[in-house]
Amino acid sequence: MVKSQKENLRTSMVNRRKLLSPAEVKEKSQIIGNILMERNEFKDAEKIFIYYSIRNEANTLDLIEKSLSMGKTIALPVVKKGNAMDFYRIESLSSLKKSSMGIPEPAENSEIILPDSNTLIIVPGTVFDRQKNRIGMGKGFYDRYFQRYSDINFRKIGICYDFQIVDELPCEIHDVPLDKIISEKGVIE
Repeated sequence: MVKSQKENLRTSMVNRRKLLSPAEVKEKSQIIGNILMERNEFKDAEKIFIYYSIRNEANTLDLIEKSLSMGKTIALPVVKKGNAMDFYRIESLSSLKKSSMGIPEPAENSEIILPDSNTLIIVPGTVFDRQKNRIGMGKGFYDRYFQRYSDINFRKIGICYDFQIVDELPCEIHDVPLDKIISEKGVIE
């Protein structure tokens, strides 16, 4: 029951996100990025774990470039055999290689970066709620990653468009809530 509810919400939001024009993605993403960069969680973070935006997700490329120029350690996710996700350091966007899924990711010889208390993880999602829960793409990579490092006090902030936020999501025992959600309309704390 919960899985089918999640799948319906996911499909609906992905379809709605597809309707955004490039200008809307750019404008809303800039606002989201500006809000995020003003937050202490961002300013204080030495390491930023962030995804490479695809399919009209809130654009992260400017955030990646700005964070690199500020001297922050930037790492992007890579899923290896066994469905374990880890974050690998990048020095520039131009160093990325396309994965078998067509998503740019760090080269195979990149360094794994482990989270610590100075880490901020920027989390993607298709749907979020006001209790800071999220639905991703259904593979559970981020939830398993958060559980694997649950003893470390890093910060988890989801970024999305305002229309991706609903009042309440169906949740399962393995779902890990975020610390904050940022949209172009503001912050859910």
